[in-house]
Amino acid sequence: MDKRILLDEKLKCMSIITNMSVSEYLQMVEKAYQTEEGFLGKGKL
Repeated sequence: MDKRILLDEKLKCMSIITNMSVSEYLQMVEKAYQTEEGFLGKGKL
């Protein structure tokens, strides 16, 4: 998986630009839904 991390100093946030296969994306989404953190670390989506 190729990724680039961008840091916005003004807004104090990070963004990730990446390319991945559909199966990698689905695995990531499934894992996010199974954990308490979700994508944002604030609970399940």
